[in-house]
Amino acid sequence: MRWMAVWVLAAVAAAAMAHTEGHGSAVAAGDAGALVAQEEAPVVDGAVAAGEYGVSLQYDGITIGLALVGDTLHVAAAATTTGWVGVGFGSNKMDGARILFSFVDADGQVFFAEQEGSGHKHNDVTDTVTTAHAVAEADGVTTLEAALPAAFVRASADESGTFPMIMAYGRRDSVRVVHRFFKSIELTFG
Repeated sequence: MRWMAVWVLAAVAAAAMAHTEGHGSAVAAGDAGALVAQEEAPVVDGAVAAGEYGVSLQYDGITIGLALVGDTLHVAAAATTTGWVGVGFGSNKMDGARILFSFVDADGQVFFAEQEGSGHKHNDVTDTVTTAHAVAEADGVTTLEAALPAAFVRASADESGTFPMIMAYGRRDSVRVVHRFFKSIELTFG
C-alpha cells in the first residue's frame, strides 16, 4: 500500500510539473492529480518543511502543499512575494470560491481572512470553516498554512471526486490589489 501512495504522489508531482502554464490556465479534469491520505499532520506554523505535505505542486513563483489527514485537509501556499497570498476551494475562478487570504505588513502584523468570491470581488464570511492558520514572511516569501474540514472541500467535488482549487498572489500587502499570478487546478480525492 505504501508503494502505491508513493507512486500516486510521484504521478501528481509529474503532472504538476507538466502543467506550469501561465496566468489563469487550468489543469484539465483528465489530468487532475490525486490527493491521498497521509498519517502525519503538517504543523500549521507558517513554515513548510521538506516532506511535510504529501502533495507539493510548483508553479510560477508559488508552491502549494496539500495533506489529507483524517477528516482534515491541510493546505500551504508559499509565494515569492512580500505581498499577499491566497488559496481557494469550491470554484475554478474567484466567483463562488471560499478563499483564504494572508500577508504580513511592514510592521510585522499578520493579516488572515476567510472570504467568499462574488464576481470579481470577495468579502469576509461569518461562517468560517478554517480550524487553524499561520502566516509568515521571510526572505521575500509569504507563506500561508491552514487546516479546514475535508468535508467542506468534498462538498465541491463532482461524482468522480474531482474538486477545483485556485491560487494567487500579489505584490502588495492588500487583498484589494489585483493579483500578479492566478492559477486554477483540479485535484481528485484518491
